[in-house]
Amino acid sequence: MSKQQEVEALKNLRSGTARISFPSLFLNIMFFTLVLYGNSISPLIVLFVEIVFGMLGADGASKLSRGFRDLRRIGIKVDEGRTGSGLYVVGFLISFFGSFSSIFSWNSTSVTVGLGIQTFAGILIGIGINELGKIYNEEVLRTGGVIASVPLASFIGYIIAYSGFIRVEKRIMRAIEQEKKPPVTSSESQTSLNNPTENQITQVGQGIIEFSGYARVSIYSPVSAEILSAKIQGTNLESRVITPSNLEKGINEVSIFFGNVSVLKPNETYIITVSLLIERKVININTQATYISRIFS
Repeated sequence: MSKQQEVEALKNLRSGTARISFPSLFLNIMFFTLVLYGNSISPLIVLFVEIVFGMLGADGASKLSRGFRDLRRIGIKVDEGRTGSGLYVVGFLISFFGSFSSIFSWNSTSVTVGLGIQTFAGILIGIGINELGKIYNEEVLRTGGVIASVPLASFIGYIIAYSGFIRVEKRIMRAIEQEKKPPVTSSESQTSLNNPTENQITQVGQGIIEFSGYARVSIYSPVSAEILSAKIQGTNLESRVITPSNLEKGINEVSIFFGNVSVLKPNETYIITVSLLIERKVININTQATYISRIFS
């Protein structure tokens, strides 16, 4: 999957949170109302809510499902979000047909079950969004996910998550634009710094690449820098899922998620090229990491 396709996946997630936000509020209210009052609620009201808000919510869940699925293809697996968005659509179908058949014989059971599934699915979606916030190191997205997993407050979480997805998209798009510019070496960029001798960004110790897809390296930097991307030389493995997203002055523990690393050879040492943005210039630095194919107790 190309970088642009990753952005498209994030756009689907952002669009999904926008479409599911307010419908989730009304559907949650309807669910708890049916739990408390059951058949005393007018079936026409229930049908109206399902037609208007149920369809909008299901459309949003479909967008979310597509976004989670596309991210999974590049190794970013958020199973809670993918499962939740699929369950949401299933719950909608159950509650929608239950409310439609209620015109002839009103029984709130099927509608309540369907809405209950949607409520539970919303919790899973919120957990999935929170996990994406951790992966992309985006606090706004994490906060949105936590709130989205709380019924009746989920619509607020989706709105916050919408803003978080915009921030992640902008970060990746900026990285794409910067990578289009010809990179310079550390020595070439020293003339742009106040003290050229301080621009010595180096690796500390030996890094590792875990079988889970995470590479962990320690980098010393005398200046602040934005981390754009990383690539394992000699392979097609590259990533923009990096924590933290910026280097601070001093030693930084950097975690890079490459996804499926089964193409790597156990105990082999690989060069990981990390692209940094310093004073509007892209600088590539090389680090070394050894692939550990299994966990040792």
